[in-house]
Amino acid sequence: MKFPLETLLAAAVRTLVGTLLPELPEASLIVVERTRDSSHGDYASNVAMRLAKPGRRQPQEMARAIVDALPASPLVLKTEIAGSGFINFFLAPAALAREIRRIHEFGDAFGRSTVGAGRGVVVELGSEDPRALLDLTHARRAAHAASLSNVLAAAGYTVHREHSEARVKATVTLLRGGKPVETRKTPSELQSEAGNDACRFFFLMRSPEQDLDFDLDLATTRTNENPVFCVQYAHARVASAMKEVKARGLPFDLRAALERLELLQRPTEQALIAALLRFPEEVDAAAANCAPHSIVYYLRDVANAFHTYYNAEKWIVEETDLRNARLALVLAAGQVIRNGLALLGVSAPESM
Repeated sequence: MKFPLETLLAAAVRTLVGTLLPELPEASLIVVERTRDSSHGDYASNVAMRLAKPGRRQPQEMARAIVDALPASPLVLKTEIAGSGFINFFLAPAALAREIRRIHEFGDAFGRSTVGAGRGVVVELGSEDPRALLDLTHARRAAHAASLSNVLAAAGYTVHREHSEARVKATVTLLRGGKPVETRKTPSELQSEAGNDACRFFFLMRSPEQDLDFDLDLATTRTNENPVFCVQYAHARVASAMKEVKARGLPFDLRAALERLELLQRPTEQALIAALLRFPEEVDAAAANCAPHSIVYYLRDVANAFHTYYNAEKWIVEETDLRNARLALVLAAGQVIRNGLALLGVSAPESM
């Protein structure tokens, strides 16, 4: 959603060149960011504050001129000028829901971009020394390198992988019952106990420069307190819903459903939609910051929004249009979760 809003701002700013602005500003100055407080809208921009000086205007005056020049868009419900010149965007719920169509259209490619196109990047894979295979810190580094490679490739970068003898400083401490495990475990032993998915997910829960406490009890718990279970269970619930639809003999027409997404007006639906549409932004940011662990945080947000929706609303209702619209949203959630887990190298099971 950032790109269409930044496009609207850029169009507005262009109309001010020659009147309020002496020249067209650099594109990098026209940026929108997601707000932390929904009362301030869905997205906000400080472009007016950045252009106030070259335009010789007060930031709020510049903000007003930009808002007045914004092209009409079905995406935007309203705009507000706040504080010292922030421009806040409130997205139209119906238009936001229709963006779910993009997830279905792109499928496995949703979240991919070309921001890194034409640029190469080297990812260090760690040591080739066989002894590194016996060390959890090196296994964690290898998981980070593999996931980072996936994220960078998804953002359009050309990834070159090289082995390195760089020293790993961060440690991995295994815990059981809140206490350190005295017996040393190799990566293969840890995988045997916790599973490959849990190992990969937990290894990526922090930046590789930070020490990691790996809670074995948590990693093997089949509850939503276990972050990897929480995310995978959300995906499994999607598959379960579609199996139930089939078992009941109910018709489901995705094409027709995508034409009735404006029916998704419940707060829990809007919260889930907003979370899903963040995915492309999260991938680009993870690539720019070399931070695949941010995808872990994002997937936990999506899973929490999904489970909240699941517990609050009945998906398989009598009204055909509403049922289809809700199932289209559910399937979109499954697609985003699946795409995100793929970047981490974690499976997306259809049953738990």
